[in-house]
Amino acid sequence: MSNRAYVFQPYMWNISNPEPVELDGKHYRSNWIPLNAFLSGPAAGGRFGPGTGTTKSGERAPWEAPRSVSYDWYDEVCPPERRKYLDTGELRKQLGLVESDRGPANSTKEMLVGISTYLREIDDTCVTLTGDHVFTFSAFSDRILSTWDLLQESPVLNNFSWSPLVRGIVARNMHLFGDVSRWDDPSYKPRTAPTADIPGLLAIHLRRGDFIEHCDNLNHWASVWSGWNSFPAYRDKFPLTLAQAANMTYEERLPYYLPHCLPTVDELVYRLHIVRREWELGGRSGERKLKRAYLLTNAEPKYKKEVKEKLLADGWEHVAMTSDLLVEQPEVEVDLAADMMIGQYAEVFVGNGFSSLTANINLLRMGRK
Repeated sequence: MSNRAYVFQPYMWNISNPEPVELDGKHYRSNWIPLNAFLSGPAAGGRFGPGTGTTKSGERAPWEAPRSVSYDWYDEVCPPERRKYLDTGELRKQLGLVESDRGPANSTKEMLVGISTYLREIDDTCVTLTGDHVFTFSAFSDRILSTWDLLQESPVLNNFSWSPLVRGIVARNMHLFGDVSRWDDPSYKPRTAPTADIPGLLAIHLRRGDFIEHCDNLNHWASVWSGWNSFPAYRDKFPLTLAQAANMTYEERLPYYLPHCLPTVDELVYRLHIVRREWELGGRSGERKLKRAYLLTNAEPKYKKEVKEKLLADGWEHVAMTSDLLVEQPEVEVDLAADMMIGQYAEVFVGNGFSSLTANINLLRMGRK
């Protein structure tokens, strides 16, 4: 849209500290991880394809959009003296764009189009955005759905791909999602990462860990679901609007937040039972069967053990989870992306509406339709 090359950076756990991330006093992950370790495709330097360019007036052009470049390359070809620095807050004011968490505001699409148009029309070859984020936190509420008509046509989404490292993790573990009765068959070796739905698999994003505290914060803030978790076509919807949540007390909101954000084991098992039943009834007799469950989870061992036992007792043929994945040492840095890919290709996905990880999986699933 801006007819400019996007500059991508490594994934950074802590932008101000290059030291490895520690957890419980042990080296947990590298602080900076190359983006190409996670992604392939246009967002990480891949080709956009012919006919993806944009003219200065905003029309689609027959040429190819400029490929994304690394920050190191940008630093080389665009030294500081060549750069035009734009403060995003001042730019929004200049363009008459209003951002607000609670009050009237421009849609995220209006923000995207307005800023992209400005960047496309100026002649400066090297532009660096400074100050606040281009899109503030509120832009990723259901307001982001206003961009869907643009995004669903974008090569960034349509040509999205996980990196070979991520696909390798999923390929190595495909046996966890296949026919359990054939595991002892030497000829049964599914070793290819999926390119279509994994039949019979229900993936569940069961966020625990920091969410034990964060769910309470979400209630205090009267938050609602992340934008990509709020597609109108989805059957599950958060029962409160932003205005309704804001006009209730913490105690009044509690029964709405905990089951959706931090379900008990029994609530989870019951919900998945209903999802399985509804999915199977929605197809022709015997056509759709959910047999296996995969939990994308950082839950504590005791909780995971209880969930697995109760799901098996409820009739699921096999239950696997993040900790069951066979991951080699260099892949540990990107294992969460493997979870996301499994969620992306499961026949059915159930997530946490407050989670951005769930939201990104939902976006990728919608992009495949």
